[in-house]
Amino acid sequence: QIVTLTTAQVVALSTAQIKALSTSAVAALTTDQVAAIETRDFRREDLYTLLITTRILNFLKGIPLNAPKVSLPKALAIAKKLDLRSALGAEILRRLLKEKILHAATSKGLEPLSRFRPELFFQLWRKLATITTQQGNTLVLNPFKEA
Repeated sequence: QIVTLTTAQVVALSTAQIKALSTSAVAALTTDQVAAIETRDFRREDLYTLLITTRILNFLKGIPLNAPKVSLPKALAIAKKLDLRSALGAEILRRLLKEKILHAATSKGLEPLSRFRPELFFQLWRKLATITTQQGNTLVLNPFKEA
């Protein structure tokens, strides 16, 4: 469920409440709302990172897995074979997980995104064990955290 907040509602939120927002709620924020909630403890880069994280999770949810339960490396291998955009997404995520730097695809090749906060991304990533895909299959991110 996506929650849309007005600027007035966002301004009324405390920093703790903002940090507790789900990625779906964060994805519905506008640029004006992002500017309205920047505080000493919560910067634009935090929201930027959460927005990108949402896109990464949506990318993973969209991979058509060929089994009920698939590991992340196998899912990325599937994505690489789908199309150029999916292959690029898989490579960008692989590099983020390995190098701790997010890259963007540009006309000059892959360029690092300096505003992306990898420490925030990994703080969230470590909490995930699995992702349920749009097909209802399970993508295993962290086999040691599985219930």
